[in-house]
Amino acid sequence: MREVKVPRDIFITLFHLAFRFDAVPGDPDLKKAAFVQKYESLIAERSVVFVPFRKKCFRFIVSTLFLIFVLFGSHKFFLRIYADFSNYQEVSVPGMNIDFHLLNESLNVEYGKPFQLRLLVKNEYLPDDNVFVCFGGGEFYMNRKDSVFVYDFDVVNNDIRFSFKTSGVESRSFQINVLPSPEITDYQVNLISPAYTGLKPELLKNIADFRVLFGSVLKFDIHLSSVDSLFIGQTGGQLMPLKLKNNSNVVFSKDIRSSAEYVLYGSNRYFSRKKLITFNVTCIPDLYPGIQLSVVQDSLKNSVFYYYGIITDDYGFSALRFNYSMNGKTNTVVPVNILKNTNTQEFYFEFDFAEFAGMDKTKIDYFFEVFDNDCISGPKSTRSDSKEYLIPDLNAIFDYNAEVNAQVNNSLNEAEKLAKDIVSGVKDLQKKMLDNSVDNWEKQQLAKDIVEKKEKLDKLLHKVQEDHLKKSALNNSFTSQDSILISKQEKIQELLDKIMDDEMKKLMDEFSRLSDEFSKDKFQDLDEKMKLSFDQMSEELDRNIELLKRYQVEEQHHMLSQQFDGFKQSQKNLEEALKSNDLSRDSLNKINNELKNKLENIRNNYDRMLNDNQQLSKPFDLKKMSDDFSELSQMIDKQKDNISNKKDNSKTSEDIKEKSGEISKELEEQRQQNFTKMSIPENDIELIIQNILVISLSQEELLKQFSETPAQSARYNELGRLQDLKKMEYKIVKDSLSLLAKSNLMLASVLSDKFYDIEIKFGLLPGYIQNNKRSELSREQQYIISYLNDMALALSDALQKSQSEGKGSGKGSDQKGKKGNGEGQGSGKEGYEGMKKIQSGLKKQLENLISQMKNGEKGKPLQQGVSNMIRENELFRKSLNDFMSQAATLSPAERQLLNEINQLLDDNIRDLSNYSISDNLMYRNNQVYNKLLLSEKASKEREEYEEKRKSVTATEMKYKRPEAYFKSAERRIRMVKTDLNKSDMKLNPYFKSLYNNYYIKLGDE
Repeated sequence: MREVKVPRDIFITLFHLAFRFDAVPGDPDLKKAAFVQKYESLIAERSVVFVPFRKKCFRFIVSTLFLIFVLFGSHKFFLRIYADFSNYQEVSVPGMNIDFHLLNESLNVEYGKPFQLRLLVKNEYLPDDNVFVCFGGGEFYMNRKDSVFVYDFDVVNNDIRFSFKTSGVESRSFQINVLPSPEITDYQVNLISPAYTGLKPELLKNIADFRVLFGSVLKFDIHLSSVDSLFIGQTGGQLMPLKLKNNSNVVFSKDIRSSAEYVLYGSNRYFSRKKLITFNVTCIPDLYPGIQLSVVQDSLKNSVFYYYGIITDDYGFSALRFNYSMNGKTNTVVPVNILKNTNTQEFYFEFDFAEFAGMDKTKIDYFFEVFDNDCISGPKSTRSDSKEYLIPDLNAIFDYNAEVNAQVNNSLNEAEKLAKDIVSGVKDLQKKMLDNSVDNWEKQQLAKDIVEKKEKLDKLLHKVQEDHLKKSALNNSFTSQDSILISKQEKIQELLDKIMDDEMKKLMDEFSRLSDEFSKDKFQDLDEKMKLSFDQMSEELDRNIELLKRYQVEEQHHMLSQQFDGFKQSQKNLEEALKSNDLSRDSLNKINNELKNKLENIRNNYDRMLNDNQQLSKPFDLKKMSDDFSELSQMIDKQKDNISNKKDNSKTSEDIKEKSGEISKELEEQRQQNFTKMSIPENDIELIIQNILVISLSQEELLKQFSETPAQSARYNELGRLQDLKKMEYKIVKDSLSLLAKSNLMLASVLSDKFYDIEIKFGLLPGYIQNNKRSELSREQQYIISYLNDMALALSDALQKSQSEGKGSGKGSDQKGKKGNGEGQGSGKEGYEGMKKIQSGLKKQLENLISQMKNGEKGKPLQQGVSNMIRENELFRKSLNDFMSQAATLSPAERQLLNEINQLLDDNIRDLSNYSISDNLMYRNNQVYNKLLLSEKASKEREEYEEKRKSVTATEMKYKRPEAYFKSAERRIRMVKTDLNKSDMKLNPYFKSLYNNYYIKLGDE
């Protein structure tokens, strides 16, 4: 038998199971199994235990073991063994053999991090599923994963002592040790945007993702704990050390030029380069500015363009420019005024391409370019779509004139036909008004048909005015116009404007209203006025058509002269090129061919002009020049042969120069003979003036006799017959004057609307005489007398002016552009002063006259006072008309005010003639004085403007400021306007820029 070390629990358990089986608690089968297991383990170890039953033997063994454990063992262990053996007769529960194996390699943990305990438990007897970890006075269940028990600490901030426990058995104590880790306790970032953006610095706290503008600076201020050294670097890049302040703070800056991810690392004695935080920086590039453009051509002057645009940028602008180049060569920049610090704004611009007049067939390419205010990368620019404008040559202008002339003439012919149809319709209506068998519905339909024709007539005349204005604007823009032609152009336009005057429009409005009410009595009087008015219009149209055709021939002749001057200049350029030998033969031949084409165009245009001239009732004296042009054309062909064969061209050049001079001389003689004279037929006009004065005197006598003759007397009927004779006499004078005016623009411009109104007034007198309407009869007779005198006065003034111009005129009448201000303007100031003095005197006389009436004066003294007032008013009106006819130029405002004064004087004279003296006379007298002051002010403004402008062109009808054109909402309804400054939305710069550009693109689409 060998000595063995027997575990005390096994020995005691075997003892009780063998000898005190029933005293051991538990299942019998389990007890038997336990006995067998332990006994077999002893046998396997070949250990035999003899249990002494005698006391001596027991005492020997105990003494021996005691000495052994005292000498070699733990006294505690001995005490436990002794206690077990001494109480061998007491039965106890078998003890558990449990081993606790901690699988964690280290119990060190980073501050604030989670930690997991991993435990393996070995129990030889029974499996243990319930294992607890004990710490902080509590027991906590451990989860089992396969054969390992785990327990998770979410956050460990302090050291923790713990032990394990299962089945009543507790392990020894362990401790988790917390290590200090590098940490960020707080940080803030100051975002400093580039200065040009105007954005204020922004302080951002505890933010790790940044969207910043290119060129911005991020200034970091970071507070740390447990950090000995600090590093920063881009992901995957080289690390850069940062200097700590007081081992707890660091301040550094980053200039952002690209997007990047920056990582901050910290180290101490326990941790090396621990990742503390990652900053994601997205760099937003400064966006390109946006521009949207709308272009509108002036409706009258087609060389003028108005531009309305919207520009947007995220932070503002440095410049907006209008760029244009001629034939793709020279680039010219015109700055456009904008507000540089406004991110979204409108701009307006106007450009007149007439400044390139004379540069035939020049292509102008242009665009707008907007620059932002980026001073970091440099200003970025965006261009609008490039557009082009082709400067028309004289031949194209000639063709355009011919086309417009044909349209205008056709429209006027149609208008004349409409006027005659209206007269015919009015006559038909008058007949049916007297026919009771015709129902009212048919009469109303006839009246409505007249109104519809009048509306169509209005549209036709408006189109004629507009087409003529457009053509005149083109000619003024791209051709040189002499003063005579400009004056005629203005007079033609005035005649076209006066065809449908306010009086006739008012008459037609009244007719339209009555056509609905259909009052027979009112219709009868109105029908007669309408018939006479449209008769007058038809006659005016016939005259104006003839005058317009004459002007068109003169305009064509003037343009032909300019075309031929251009031909001579091109020939001169070719001669210089031949002398210098700078161009190849092909280039020279090309120039020669262009010369030939120019000459052919001039020849064709001249033939067209001759054809138009033959259509006139009284053609100009223009001879055919086909032979001259053919001869010159042959010389051009000979010049081409000389160039191709390298022959001397000096003789041919001289011949071309000589022949060209002859043609130019002939054209100039035609101009001087036919177009420079603006005189009127003096002998005929003198005779007509005498006839008008005779009619006026006899009409004045009739007025007096009608007032003294009873209506029932035979003399009254005789006076009515004499009144009809005056109408016939005036018609002869009017027809003679109209016939002369058809071929004389100056005479036609003298004839006012009242020239035709007098015939209408004469036509109304028989009805008043027949119905014994004395007041209406007296009023219209006084009107006829007044305006017969006015007509005689106007014709006398025109005759004097024509005679003075005829004496002073010479070959200097072709000076261009500038209208003389001398005499007319010199007399203007004196004229206004003189008229104001006369008006002040009239006011005093009128006050005296009113005072006499209030004092009860009657009879001859009162009549004499009234007659004096009428005479003084007539003299004042004569002074006014003299001033208007002698003034070289009058602005539209002046002319309107002076015409209104004339109307007020008419009303005063009429009331005085009817002895209707009231406060209205004084009121109108004050109105006359006020309008004189306003007209004088307008005259001074015009003089100041002309002094500054010094223009050689006709009056231009265009907007003083281009934005005025776009004030109409209809003109801007399709234009996108993106003004975020007027919006309540609050957007950061990035989304604001996206918003702006979205609407810009939307507008472009």
